[in-house]
Amino acid sequence: MPNSYNPIVRTAFITPHKIVILFLIKKFCQFQFDGDILPNVVVFLVDQIMATEENTEASLDDLCIELERIDTTEADPPLPEVIQGELEKLETPDDLFDFMRSLADVVDDSDDDRDAESDITPVEKTSIFGIFVRRCRLEYFRCAFQQQSEIFVAFRNYLSRSADDRYLERIINETSSSDRSLRVPLDLVESYENDHIEGWICDHHINKFLVSEAESLEKTGDSSLPADKLDRYLDFIERQAPDLARIHQVRFLNYIRIGEYEGAVALAHRFFDIFLLKDHEPFFQYALLQMGIVEAQFGHHAKAKVLFEESLTIARQLQDEDCLNQLLSWLRFIERETSKDTTTSSYPAFVPNRETSDKHNVLYLQTIDKLTQARDMLRRGDAPSSVFEALYQSAIQGALNEQHHITQAQYLLKAVMWKYYGNNALSTAYMKIAMDFEDAPADDLEQAFLLASNTYAAMGDYESALKVMRKFSNKNKERYHRSLEWKHIMAKIEYEQGRGHQRPDNTLLSQYHDMILWSHQEPSDRFFEAWHHFAMSKKDNDPVECQRILQLLAQHLKRRDNMKQYMENQIAQARLQSDHGQTVSAIRRLEEVLKTSLEAYDAIHYYTATILLAKLYVRESTARNADQALIMIEQCVPQVLALGSLQLTSLLFFTYAEVLSDHGLNDEGNIVDIRKFEEALHYVTKAEQGFKQINDLSELKSALIFKAVVLDTLGRITERDEIAEQVQQMS
Repeated sequence: MPNSYNPIVRTAFITPHKIVILFLIKKFCQFQFDGDILPNVVVFLVDQIMATEENTEASLDDLCIELERIDTTEADPPLPEVIQGELEKLETPDDLFDFMRSLADVVDDSDDDRDAESDITPVEKTSIFGIFVRRCRLEYFRCAFQQQSEIFVAFRNYLSRSADDRYLERIINETSSSDRSLRVPLDLVESYENDHIEGWICDHHINKFLVSEAESLEKTGDSSLPADKLDRYLDFIERQAPDLARIHQVRFLNYIRIGEYEGAVALAHRFFDIFLLKDHEPFFQYALLQMGIVEAQFGHHAKAKVLFEESLTIARQLQDEDCLNQLLSWLRFIERETSKDTTTSSYPAFVPNRETSDKHNVLYLQTIDKLTQARDMLRRGDAPSSVFEALYQSAIQGALNEQHHITQAQYLLKAVMWKYYGNNALSTAYMKIAMDFEDAPADDLEQAFLLASNTYAAMGDYESALKVMRKFSNKNKERYHRSLEWKHIMAKIEYEQGRGHQRPDNTLLSQYHDMILWSHQEPSDRFFEAWHHFAMSKKDNDPVECQRILQLLAQHLKRRDNMKQYMENQIAQARLQSDHGQTVSAIRRLEEVLKTSLEAYDAIHYYTATILLAKLYVRESTARNADQALIMIEQCVPQVLALGSLQLTSLLFFTYAEVLSDHGLNDEGNIVDIRKFEEALHYVTKAEQGFKQINDLSELKSALIFKAVVLDTLGRITERDEIAEQVQQMS
């Protein structure tokens, strides 16, 4: 089928927009602008010269509107019409050629083009105007006659408003763009008015576009363009103005962005094939390094390690210290992610060379290494002083060396750290700062929003949690649609929000649990978290299997020094034992959790274990245990309130009510202090409100049953019956 579209012109640097700016600069040097508007004209020209570096230049109508705004002389005819009329006088390629030659007077070049009787006052060669004019002349006269003629055709179409350089912008929105192609060369005829084109593309702008996209994808992992739209851009550019190495690089980063493993690996090979053919310098070590990074980013740590070690051998042979430092950093990272012992590493942090130790790249790697050390210390439960030391060493070194792009990751770790240590106010403050980094890496920004969402959910504010999720998904729709983790957490929050109903639908949540279970590999945290959810899903129907899975997970978590997940596992096992009457075993397990969480400075699990342990002490019904339970609960009230977890606060109030009611009875079960029951009613009511807010139907039912017992003890029969009816409706 013949192509019904007009052709497109491809230019190297010169565009119709630049020709108009050159024309205005020449008029400026001839003092043809009124003195009153001259300053505004200069500002306008400087702005337009700076804009030539953008991917899309202004149309002639845009220029005319701006000139009309600048022209305050009320001259007749108006300035835009004068400019348009003078530009129309360039009627042939020869006229344009003569105009470009005449620009030698603007920069006072000492060559044959210079007119001795010129009325032009030249500009400095090194000024903004001078550099721009000299570059345009150089680029124009480097073109062959055919290319100069095509530039002229584009210029005439620009003047007639029949074409512009927005072709690339339009083509990506057309499903039939695959049949578009350049017509090469244009068949020039005697009347240039008959040569109609659809637009033009500029190699300079395309290169700027590819470089900016590559930098954005490398720095933040994201782009202002959706992945499919960027892919269509690259398809068109590859056919029309191929810079294959750069195109493969951008497409490779785009595939990394959307998680397309096979495409990323294939393009990485093509990119390095082209580079190795062009460059005779040793480059193999960097090719292997990049391939290893690809494998590491997709979680293939074994493959990545093989590639890194092979690259390490070549880098050592070539004495390439910069490559060695990058390789050592990645090898340490993989070792931390896969080794059971994260306290030591078999690889040094960087090559110990005094001459290279102050290089920016080495300093960056050291900063990242310290930040990773702080994360690992927090995960292991090391002393807070050690964690703070590593974190602030990373922050200070990053600030001194202007490594602002990792500041967001540091704030994010601070938010996680303070949440771990039990200071909800500081955690929330750092979390909000981390969320406000617009140019942060997409992965770090995603983690900040996930932390915020989980924090709000823990407080029982599900609306705010969902609002945060939707805010990020609206800004990063592609990432949300591709992210299983996002969908899983969204389903989890919606399920928690709906738990107040008698039969909440957990089908979607279960599906995401299963998908995460089989899509993550040991030994990632997500892998163990998925198995934990899987085990807990069997708690009611198959408690024996649930206990077996939890015990196996506990062994792996303990070997990996993952104390946070290990303590969560132990608390889950203790609750399971408590539900099935194994109170003594549950108490021993929780006492061990208390000891371990205290050593690890884990506030949330420490106070969770304290509350559950107090509840079990009350169940034992001995005077010593009852007194100990009361002391434990009253001591942890302010700290639990500071954590900001509505789930934990409601559990605390419920347990406090149980402890108080137990202290209102003597050993024979007779009431000895009715005030204790009044206090118990107050706290169980607060617990009831909390459980309703977070829609925890199971705990709410238990709290209502206990409240009915307290009301009965107080002789408030009518209120007791109302509560009993509520419980019956929930059954």
